[in-house]
This record gives sequence, structure tokens and C-alpha cells, in this order.
Amino acid sequence: MGTGVFTIVLRGYDMAQVDDVLTRAEQAVASGNGSLRAAARHELEGVVFPWKPRGTPGPRSTRPWRTC
Repeated sequence: MGTGVFTIVLRGYDMAQVDDVLTRAEQAVASGNGSLRAAARHELEGVVFPWKPRGTPGPRSTRPWRTC
């Protein structure tokens, strides 16, 4: 598995929103609680990240991601 950095492009996602969803999912997995994991899975399956308009300032995310 590798790690990388998300880069905001001309049309991208609000990285704070992406980070929040992934943080909740990671916390649910780490908790070992089946109900929390199921809730996180449900959120991940249904989440829709809106496009961030071109030219909108925003920080680069340094959140590591995994490749398959």
C-alpha cells in the first residue's frame, strides 16, 4: 500500500468535508464497536461530496490515502 496527498484541482472537493467523513470512519473502525462501524459504512455508502467551484481558495490536505 502507498500513501499520497490529495491535491485540489480546478474542480475538486471540500477537503475539510472529506477529512471529517474519513476521520469518523477511522474512529469507528478503531473503536471495535460493530454499531459504530455499521453507521460509518452507511455514511460512506451514501455520502455525496459537492464540487468545490473553480478558483475557491482552500488548503491542500495532507491526509494520507491508500492505494489498492
